[in-house]
Amino acid sequence: KNGVLVPLDELFTEEFINDVNNNNLISSCTDGKHYWMYPLSSAPFWMSINKEMWEESGAFEYVNTEGDRLWTTDDFVNAMLKLRDSGEVGLNIYCGGSGGDQGTRALIYNLYSSFIVDENGNWSANNKGIRDALGLLINLQKEGAIDFGRGIQAADEILLYKNGHLASSICWGTSSAKINNTDQFTEYSVPFPSDDGVPELEYLVNGFCVFDNGSEEKRDASIEFIKFVCDDPTWGPYAVKASAAFPVRTSFENPYIGDKEYELLSSWTKYYAPYYNTNDNFANMRKEWWNMLQYISTGDKSIEEALRDFDLNSNK
Repeated sequence: KNGVLVPLDELFTEEFINDVNNNNLISSCTDGKHYWMYPLSSAPFWMSINKEMWEESGAFEYVNTEGDRLWTTDDFVNAMLKLRDSGEVGLNIYCGGSGGDQGTRALIYNLYSSFIVDENGNWSANNKGIRDALGLLINLQKEGAIDFGRGIQAADEILLYKNGHLASSICWGTSSAKINNTDQFTEYSVPFPSDDGVPELEYLVNGFCVFDNGSEEKRDASIEFIKFVCDDPTWGPYAVKASAAFPVRTSFENPYIGDKEYELLSSWTKYYAPYYNTNDNFANMRKEWWNMLQYISTGDKSIEEALRDFDLNSNK
C-alpha cells in the first residue's frame, strides 16, 4: 500500500490458486487489487494444555481426543471450573501489550462464533458475540478460574505455562512448540473452543515479496528465485520443512508424514479464519485491543463502552 513492492499477480495462476484451495490463505497475499506476497507455507495458532494437570483435576474429560479434537464453549467453561476447583489457574488473558495478541482475539471471537471485522472491512468488535464472550471471561475471572494479565504479554504467558503456573497457553504455534518443549509435562494440542464446535483459527503465512528498486532485471531474477524456492517439486518441500510450517500447495506431499502431532496440526488448516492482518489500521487496532481488555478487566469501562471505544478508535 506504500508503493515499495512489485506486484506478483503473474504468479497467482488459476493452477496455483486451485492447488492452494484455501481462499482465506490466498487473501492474506493481496490488498484486493494486486498480489504482493507469494506464499510458501503456513501454520495455525492453537491452544496447548498441560495434559497431566487437566487429567488430575478432572478437566480432561471435557477434551475431545478424537479426530480434529474439536470442542465447545460449554466444554471450555466446565474445564476451567474443574481446574479452579483443584487449585489451578486455567489460563491468562494477557493484555500488557500487543505481543501475541492474536491468541486472545482467537479465544474471544471463537467462544460465540463472532468476529471483529465487518463485511466492509471495518473493525467492528461491538457485537453480541464478542460482548457475550468477554462477559463470560470476566465471570470466570471473578470466579477465580482464569486471570487477566495486565502486566504481561504472550511471551510471559508462555513462560508461566511452561513453568507449571498456568494450565493452558492460548498463544501456541509451531515456533512456540519447538522453542518451549518441556519434559515436565505433556503439551497437548487443542483448537480453540467455539459454541458450534467448529473453530476459526488465526494463522501464520510464510512467503516472499519483491522490493521495487526500479530494475526490471532484478525484479525478474527475484521472481525466478521465488518460483524455485516455492514451486520446485524437489526443493520446494525442503523449503517448507525448513520453515517449520505446512505447504500451502496441496500437491506437495506433507513433509511430516509419520509425525502424528504435525499430521494433526496440518489438518487444522481447513479451519483458517478470514485474514485481517492486511486491513487498514491493523497496527492501530492492536494497541486499542489490549487497552480495551485492560479497561474491561479493571471495571473502568463496561464491556459495551470499551468495545464502542475500541471500534471508534481502531477505525480512525
